[in-house]
Amino acid sequence: MKYTAKITKKGQITIPAAIRKQQNWTDGSRLIFKIGPDNNVEIHKEVNLYETEWGDYDFKKAVANDPELRMPDYNIGREGWNNEG
Repeated sequence: MKYTAKITKKGQITIPAAIRKQQNWTDGSRLIFKIGPDNNVEIHKEVNLYETEWGDYDFKKAVANDPELRMPDYNIGREGWNNEG
């Protein structure tokens, strides 16, 4: 099947609904564009390592909201780097 999309002045395109449904690309999906050696463009959905069968696990939000998940604040570089300190 062949689809056509028009690029706007802002460089935006609308991906046809049939492709979005087939590829499971939903609102907020992040896509990766890769140019192959033959100059064809490949588009893939970015893999979310925290995607689960119950939905996406937002690790950054979880860390921000749960003090037990936060790492201690380290001041790396304050001493010992370039003999500063």
